[in-house]
Amino acid sequence: MDRLLRLGGGMTGLNQGAPPSDAPVVDTAEQ
Repeated sequence: MDRLLRLGGGMTGLNQGAPPSDAPVVDTAEQ
């Protein structure tokens, strides 16, 4: 699970325009 959260956060940071489905996932990972 940690790996998935890290990958999602890194990909979203590079794209800086992830869809609404990824947005909440990134917020949860940061918290």
